[in-house]
Amino acid sequence: MQIGVYGLGRFGSFWASMLARHPFSSEAKVVGYSRSNHKLPFGVEAVSEDEVLSSDILFFCVAISSFEDVLKRVSSRIKKGAIVLDTCSVKTYPTMWMQNNLNKDEYCLIASHPMFGPDSAKNGIKGLPIVLCKISEDERQALLKENLPGIIFETLAKRRQYINSSWASYILGYARSNDDGEITGEMGVESYFNNELKGTNGYTEYE
Repeated sequence: MQIGVYGLGRFGSFWASMLARHPFSSEAKVVGYSRSNHKLPFGVEAVSEDEVLSSDILFFCVAISSFEDVLKRVSSRIKKGAIVLDTCSVKTYPTMWMQNNLNKDEYCLIASHPMFGPDSAKNGIKGLPIVLCKISEDERQALLKENLPGIIFETLAKRRQYINSSWASYILGYARSNDDGEITGEMGVESYFNNELKGTNGYTEYE
């Protein structure tokens, strides 16, 4: 079995290193791909984009602002039958983008949110939760068959939860250029106040 991590930025490198440390890594190869020159974690093999896309389990560890574009570009090359997971901190848009670009009959699509990061998990991830969203029974069974450690399915009560190492950017959101070159807010405050924020540019007067 091959486990691939697409994107080896700060979180991607951390996540790849966690996967490589687990006992199942003796039976599975952990590979990683990044467009940038990142130092590889111990136990992770650097591969080409096509090679990481041929993984049996594929984690996308890319910025939410680029995730949709990445999916559009690589979706046709992802191995059929693979388990495909995102690791974005919000789930509505990443889930929609995966469903729009990958056929659910050909892939097991899982929207995941590790509730930790390199800082909060500096002493290990034991006991730290990972949220799996909108998983059908077929997808749940497919994931259980892989016998991955640390993943527990349970029904949670409604709650308000604030996770250490979360950033205000999740609330502020982001904006990016559309097909017409106009910058549009697509999430959070940027989206809510888009009409106000895309008004006339400011200026500075000097005397």
